[in-house]
Amino acid sequence: MPVPLASAANLTPAMQKALVALGDKISAEAMFTGPVVRSGDRCLENTRVHARKMIMDWIISNDLERILWLTGPAGSGKTAIARSIADTCYDLGHLGPTFFFSGPDLKSSNNINCLVATLAYQLTQHASLEPVRHHILGLTKPAVFTKSLDRQVEDLILRPLRQIPLDHPIRASWPKVLIIDGLDDCTPPTSGHIGADLSRDTEHRQILATLLMAARDPAFPFRILIASRPEPAIARFFGTSARDMTVKLVLDQSLNPNADIRLYIQATAEEICRRLPDLRNWPSEEATQMLLDRGSGQFVYIAKTMTFIKKNPQALHPIHALNRVLGVGRPQDSGVNPFEPLDKLYTSILQSSSEPQLTMQWIYAIASDPLNGLPASFLRRFLQSHEQAGLSMERHVLDALHSLVHIPSHGDEEVRYTTYHADLKEFLNDPARSGSLYIDPSARKAFLLERYMFILKNKGPKDQLTDAERDAFLTNFVGFMDYFESCISELSPEKLYFEPADYLACDMAWWGQILSTKLNEGASAATLNAMVDNAHRGCPPVSCVPACRHISGAA
Repeated sequence: MPVPLASAANLTPAMQKALVALGDKISAEAMFTGPVVRSGDRCLENTRVHARKMIMDWIISNDLERILWLTGPAGSGKTAIARSIADTCYDLGHLGPTFFFSGPDLKSSNNINCLVATLAYQLTQHASLEPVRHHILGLTKPAVFTKSLDRQVEDLILRPLRQIPLDHPIRASWPKVLIIDGLDDCTPPTSGHIGADLSRDTEHRQILATLLMAARDPAFPFRILIASRPEPAIARFFGTSARDMTVKLVLDQSLNPNADIRLYIQATAEEICRRLPDLRNWPSEEATQMLLDRGSGQFVYIAKTMTFIKKNPQALHPIHALNRVLGVGRPQDSGVNPFEPLDKLYTSILQSSSEPQLTMQWIYAIASDPLNGLPASFLRRFLQSHEQAGLSMERHVLDALHSLVHIPSHGDEEVRYTTYHADLKEFLNDPARSGSLYIDPSARKAFLLERYMFILKNKGPKDQLTDAERDAFLTNFVGFMDYFESCISELSPEKLYFEPADYLACDMAWWGQILSTKLNEGASAATLNAMVDNAHRGCPPVSCVPACRHISGAA
């Protein structure tokens, strides 16, 4: 049974005043609500069984790793699992303080200003922690809230806990786990507050360092469950500073999410069918499989889709609503966007980049027909090949997108970029969905052709490469030279993507040798012939003669 709340009967007037002052600093919306409200993001019964069991086994174990990092792409179900674990732990009496940064009601309270006060306040409300409460309230002074995060934890949590001897019997009745969900949603404080000058990465590291400090303290009784997207700063922290203290649980395909998602679709469909008796055997297996394919193993796509379908079945029948989602049959109510919640998620993540438009160009390039499926090492070198591009551009551009795109670490030459959401490509290519982030196809093509021409003129990418790396790069590069030369040749002279002098600056004889080495004779000749044609189109008649002589000699 859950442990009852602490009584306020034995508080002195000074303590009551301190409790009110502490309560003024908390975010009530970020705390677990207990059995009063169990709606919202929760795991459906018999889903996520393996992940939930792993977490519960860890909570009650004596393992030295006192932090569990639950991570996965955007929409993979982290919050639903965290809230379901909170439910179970509440029922068992294991639940300690919680802070849910994720949620629609936390726009004004999802920063570090509220964090420590909210955690400390919850300690004062737990009956078994009543001896600690007096020490917390005795240290609750106005000045404590102006201190750094680690000093707040020291004063309001660790010092009070140290007042109870480690061998005191009451410690056996204390809760076992502290839960922090949606750490990546934590935003810097507004101007005038402590930490207002911090970046998101710095703030995340500060929170994690403070939690790690607490976890290492012998007086701190709680294991710490932290759920977040795999943001680079967070991942680096768990892989370095907290490595010896951390268990990592990744919500990826190894946990077979589609089996759970199928159960979710079936349960939601049964609920809809009970409300509409005319529906039988719906949805079909074909439609279910299409939803699973679109979802790519991420719960968010399916959850938002099924919410849209069951939202107003009288206004838009579920059969038509599902067809609208899948884009099959006769379009129904074309003014309704079933993907609006997903689009907001994608947009918020993409706009968190320091250069959203450049980030969009990279994602378009990664998903484009000529480049899709090529190794990330090649794409990184190709896309960084520009006069204004720095050699660390990949990190600058994509660091905010680890929850949408798998970004391989440097060193493995064959691993590819992978988007976690199949629906992301639909979002990118639909201006009605991507809005101000949308980039016209001609601008995308110009972005790629600028890099193509840079490589032609420089006999390779901007990066400094070994001979083996350069050979591997050129092997991939010559494979789509035909595509880019075709793009150029399809355009009228008034709309060429290159200046007349561009081809004159290229060593066409050298490229002819490379093509002859890398491709069969037919493909090599076709590419070189296209170069000849494009040189004629782009250059004045007199100046193009030397270039054409070089090209013809190479061919």
